[in-house]
Amino acid sequence: MKISEMLQRRIVNEEQASRIAFEKDNEYKIQKCYDELEQRDIKFITCTEKEFPKKLKNIPDGPKYLFYKGKLPDDALPSVSIIGARKCDEYGAQMTKHFAAKLSQAGIQIISGMADGIDGIAGRASVNEVGGSFAVLGTGVDNCFPVANYDLYKELIQKGGVISEYVPKTPGKKYHFPRRNRIISGLSDGLFVIQARLHSGTSITVDCALKQGKDIFCLPGRITDTLSTGTNLMIRDGARLVIDPDDIISEILGKYKQLILNFNQKQKEIEDIFSPDEKKILSCLDEVKAVHLDEISEKTEIPITALYGILFTLISRKIVIEADNNCYLKAVRF
Repeated sequence: MKISEMLQRRIVNEEQASRIAFEKDNEYKIQKCYDELEQRDIKFITCTEKEFPKKLKNIPDGPKYLFYKGKLPDDALPSVSIIGARKCDEYGAQMTKHFAAKLSQAGIQIISGMADGIDGIAGRASVNEVGGSFAVLGTGVDNCFPVANYDLYKELIQKGGVISEYVPKTPGKKYHFPRRNRIISGLSDGLFVIQARLHSGTSITVDCALKQGKDIFCLPGRITDTLSTGTNLMIRDGARLVIDPDDIISEILGKYKQLILNFNQKQKEIEDIFSPDEKKILSCLDEVKAVHLDEISEKTEIPITALYGILFTLISRKIVIEADNNCYLKAVRF
């Protein structure tokens, strides 16, 4: 019924009619805003809804709502946040690729802030793996920040998700990023820190994780390396020292027993696709340090003439990488 007709029939008075008109107009604006979000593939969810991440419902000062593109992390699966220095060195970059890929292959979801350095590298290394990758932004979800990570941003939307509590079109403000860190740690079962200077921004996320009762894992570094001062001090103060992805996998997956069984089965299936000689070669290769052809031949007792052919096959299958002249690496995914 039109408001004019309600007035004419004296169903409502002037004040009631005015309020009805306001509510109808407000409803129209809300619906229009919601329709615009849908047109831009932006989803909106409040903390009262069943699909809202359960891990965020149990943290201090949790977000009341989220905007996201792609999907949200699965509550039924484990997750680990990987954070660290924006200006990391080659050691930090290699370790991030290695750990992020291995954790994701084990079915662990990787959470990061999509920042330069460790965050972005972790996202790229895990986005195509089993666990997948998710980023929490300090901007609106329609605003890729930093722009240099636009390729990762697009991949995350297609295969994982980008998440924010800031409304669309919100630019990146300095004070947004420390606040979003509580969501990064909140979405995870544990926080893994790779390279952090003393008093770095990473410590803010660690503080959030400690308040939320999360496990803290750290990659050690040389005591003379300023990029590892923060992580070494965290280890001294009680964070768990990590030297292998299995250190984290065994801890996190312990809470998800079925996933361990699935992971072990997958590992067996992978092993079954290699010949005995291929298994010998892979057993002496590393994902980080390249191994020379002569050393491979000595360890496997396979003649160099035969070794060339097997290595060529493994390279063509993208299982092995030729890092330098006659030096080889195991591809991260294997």
